[in-house]
Amino acid sequence: MDWRWRAIWRINMGSNILPTWHPYKTNVPKVGQRANTSKNISGLLTLAVMGDSITRNISATETGYVDAFNILTSNRFYYELGYNEGVAGNTTTQMVARLSDLNSIPFTDCFLMGGINDIKSTQSVSTILSNLSTIVNYITLTLGKRCILLKVLPNDNWGTLTIPQIAAAKANILAINAWIMAQHGTRKGLVYAVDTYTNFVQGDIPKAGYTYDGIHPATTGSYVIAQDIIDGINTWYDNLGA
Repeated sequence: MDWRWRAIWRINMGSNILPTWHPYKTNVPKVGQRANTSKNISGLLTLAVMGDSITRNISATETGYVDAFNILTSNRFYYELGYNEGVAGNTTTQMVARLSDLNSIPFTDCFLMGGINDIKSTQSVSTILSNLSTIVNYITLTLGKRCILLKVLPNDNWGTLTIPQIAAAKANILAINAWIMAQHGTRKGLVYAVDTYTNFVQGDIPKAGYTYDGIHPATTGSYVIAQDIIDGINTWYDNLGA
């Protein structure tokens, strides 16, 4: 079944309903009750997310990529809003300053997407990469957790940037994304890099209908991101989208 139809079916059935193979078939269990059916990862799967407004999903009328991921995986990871460390407007420098916020979250895996606000403010690529590296190191080497590192999305909402600045910004996205993919398997194998850019872009801007303002994913775009994540990490977690 095509994943889009599968997503619609799960929305209609209700995102809190688990698949028939799951030992908890009625409602999403509480922390500590979650069964992990993966053949590759043992123990409770708990998701934290770090990023900016794209991750925070501040729009009440749209489904964010974390919500879409939960629906498509039938909530295989335990997640609650308090585990969302996305902050609207954050740069990677600001994310580094609040890394200790992750300490109180009992997570096993963390989605990390950041950099677009730095790029829009013409921050240097070297600074952005240094900050992302610091965040990844903290999640993996300091906390000993898995980091699912997501590519920066294409953008078509550049504010007051000039045409030359926009061209430079688009080139910077590509440079940062190349670095992200090069991190795959690093930090004791705890980093998994996921390409959330290629299926989202048309030319060098988001595909039509994938955002509601040129930057923040609309529901369709969120499902594309979520499916990219599932496809990218299925070697860790068996049949996430089954």
